[in-house]
Amino acid sequence: MERDPEVQISHTGPDAGVGATMEWASDEPSVGNGRQEIIESVADTRVATALDFGDMGTAEAWFDLVPNGGGTSVTWGLNADMGMNPMGRWMGLMMDGMVGADYDQGLANLKALVEAG
Repeated sequence: MERDPEVQISHTGPDAGVGATMEWASDEPSVGNGRQEIIESVADTRVATALDFGDMGTAEAWFDLVPNGGGTSVTWGLNADMGMNPMGRWMGLMMDGMVGADYDQGLANLKALVEAG
């Protein structure tokens, strides 16, 4: 959300866990509009979400947490059906280059938040 300080965000459903939902709306094309709902929550292990990016499609994302020494390793994943048409499949191949830096920054932000306590 750092890309658009004016992004409109709303939360519905429970405060935490399955059903907790966040929606956002932005005029900034790199942010756009969307919805994310927690669909699975296993304490200290996994959180999975359903994402809806409107015209850009849907996806499922997850955070897997694994104990690692005195800390925790976090894996952030994304699964989206890119379809069988050549353009969709080409876009699928380009996803890491398109969003990889955003994932790295998001994980760094999560680390800083957790370590700040």
